Amino acid sequence: MRKFWLGLTVVLSLAVYSRASAQNPITVSKVIHEGKSSYVEANGQPYLMYGIQMRMDNYLDLYGSTAPIFQYFEKASSAGFRDVILPLSWMRFETTDNVFTYAYVDSVLVNAHKYNLRIQLMWFGSNVCAYSELPWYINNDVVNYPKISATPWAPVVYSNPKLIEKEVRAVKSLMNYINIHDTEKRIVMIQVENEPNHKGPLVDYWAGAQEVATKHMLDTLGKVIHASNSNMVTRVNLIGGYYDTTALKAIKGIDLFGSDLYMDDLANYTTYLAKLDYVSQVNHTPENGGHYTNGINLASAAFERGDGYLLYEIRTTGKKWLDMYDLGFFVGTLANDWVQRPFYNDTKTFNDMIYKADKKIARCSKGNIASFNQANSATTVSETKSIGKYSVAYSSSNGGEAIALVDELGDIVLLSHNDNSTFSITTLASGVVASIGKFDDQNQWQETKTVTIVNHSITLMAGEVARIYDPLLTGLAESNKFEAVLELYPNPTSGDVLLTLAAEQDANAVITVFDLLGQKMMVENAKLVSGQNQIPLSIQTLPNGIYVVQVGACGVSSSLYLVVVK
Repeated sequence: MRKFWLGLTVVLSLAVYSRASAQNPITVSKVIHEGKSSYVEANGQPYLMYGIQMRMDNYLDLYGSTAPIFQYFEKASSAGFRDVILPLSWMRFETTDNVFTYAYVDSVLVNAHKYNLRIQLMWFGSNVCAYSELPWYINNDVVNYPKISATPWAPVVYSNPKLIEKEVRAVKSLMNYINIHDTEKRIVMIQVENEPNHKGPLVDYWAGAQEVATKHMLDTLGKVIHASNSNMVTRVNLIGGYYDTTALKAIKGIDLFGSDLYMDDLANYTTYLAKLDYVSQVNHTPENGGHYTNGINLASAAFERGDGYLLYEIRTTGKKWLDMYDLGFFVGTLANDWVQRPFYNDTKTFNDMIYKADKKIARCSKGNIASFNQANSATTVSETKSIGKYSVAYSSSNGGEAIALVDELGDIVLLSHNDNSTFSITTLASGVVASIGKFDDQNQWQETKTVTIVNHSITLMAGEVARIYDPLLTGLAESNKFEAVLELYPNPTSGDVLLTLAAEQDANAVITVFDLLGQKMMVENAKLVSGQNQIPLSIQTLPNGIYVVQVGACGVSSSLYLVVVK
């Protein structure tokens, strides 16, 4: 923050901070709504729903120890993934009544730190694909926890208050442990249950009272997570083709829904993808098979819609299931647990490229992003697509794949998966410049070299990311060109406020409201013109307190305090 108008004592700020620190409450991740688009924000930055699942529960079945699971983290990292999805079974977490074991969680956190990975944790509880992964003291007590049928491995009756009480207690214990021990906030999201709309092998468990009870269970557990001191995004993965968005919107404890499509055919995948517009959510495919050789193209197709894409999985699910499943970038054999698949290196190049601009992709909405050569079917590629107000013609002579987008500041970002990828962009303003580099962990551009735009065209090599921008608007070349004079009225306020600012030039601005702990409470985008600007801000959702309102543009920012008293 460049400057503050200080009208409050330091003592007051420290007092607020101390009370909050003692409780250690934090919002690790949340869904941000900007106009018609939405995205996930984790630890204060846009979070791309892209990663790979690691079914380590099977390893635990085989070995009975957490010791070998480091291999999963090592291989996911070596393949260029930064985000992994892994299960935590209630059966293993609560060994006996009200006795919880945290060794698995500890191992996850240690290895996430070692290999620099973020975690989406999957809670496998009372409803896992129409089965129940229950602690044995519950599973064996059919009097207090009756089953829905006599079918082997039938799930329990989900509406049972005793069951709900026990599962809520377990999830509270988990979230409390995460809050205290996940000091780096590696765990950024929780999946609640697993494919809970599964019909089951012999009995339809997603119908009638059992369906109603399942939705209530999802809502209840999700609200437990949100009420914890490590509030984070909750999601549910549904078996493919469930589109009852009205019913899903009523489940307030769950932020995101997505369907496990398991399709490697691009045409079918995109057809079904178009049906998954869950209103006011971040659309994503929670699971798609990692053995599909065109996984890169499916991810690119999802990104073009502003969607996320999560693969299943890093490794074929265990030696004992070799004759049943063949999913993974690695496969286990009797002689070697980790045999590398032929498309591993291609995927690593793609991943290395994606994570140079993952936050930009995460925040980009449909219509402002395009992917090229999705089918990967042509050696000579020539395609033209629109991103925002621009038309981008992409060409490659070696079967190239690429992504182009316009970010929230109006800059163009280009990503090339292959050598000699040429992008030609119409209606580029005069004076724009380009450079090659990456966006760092704080989403700040780190330039490695400049590049020349020739006849509105730019050529990139494999793995390169370019940014095209107007230095007068972004301020990278002349960061002192923007200086805002700010005023908020009324202040203190019990309702909405009017932000008045005078800018010396036209600019795209981001208005961010922080609490005194630095937590981001709301974000607004605005177009500034040279001279006086008045921007209404709705602060109805903010509780009583003291906030910092920051206006950022052209690479610099100005800030002032806002007091809310209702």
